[in-house]
Amino acid sequence: AEVKLQELLVQERDKLSILEELRKISTASKAAEAVANASINALQTKIDAVNVTLAEQEDLMDEVTVKLNQFEAEHSTIASRSLVMEMLINVFGPRGIQNYVFLGLLKQIEFIANSYLNVLADGGIQLSLVQQQGDTEEEEIQGAEAAKKKKPSKKSKSPSKEMLEELAEESATSERILKN
Repeated sequence: AEVKLQELLVQERDKLSILEELRKISTASKAAEAVANASINALQTKIDAVNVTLAEQEDLMDEVTVKLNQFEAEHSTIASRSLVMEMLINVFGPRGIQNYVFLGLLKQIEFIANSYLNVLADGGIQLSLVQQQGDTEEEEIQGAEAAKKKKPSKKSKSPSKEMLEELAEESATSERILKN
């Protein structure tokens, strides 16, 4: 019976040591769980902060996108206005309607002057009027050399019928433009 008692005591001690080890493991496990929970909480706090920052960045991105769309709309409006302004500059600028009318009148004056010069100088003098462009003056009075190239035949000292019709047509066109 004593041997049995001893065996039971040994078994009891073994059980108590196992129980003590389980308690230590349980305590260590609880401590590890507490550390893990603290780490999880810290990570969760960081995740929440990152989510807040991400939400702010998304809001900023949305604002930037809206502003970008507004700027693109403004840009297209300005571009279309710019095209209209360029057209107006072309129409009313130095190369526009006024210039067209002026050039027509300049040709008429040149034609009339050359008709008189043809009669007065017997075709020896010709006048050429050219529009001034930029800072360079391009008005020229051509001498006998250039006159020979344009010299009408000596048979007709007055302007030809075709030239007069052309002059009348240009004059009518100029008058219509000036009236409009």
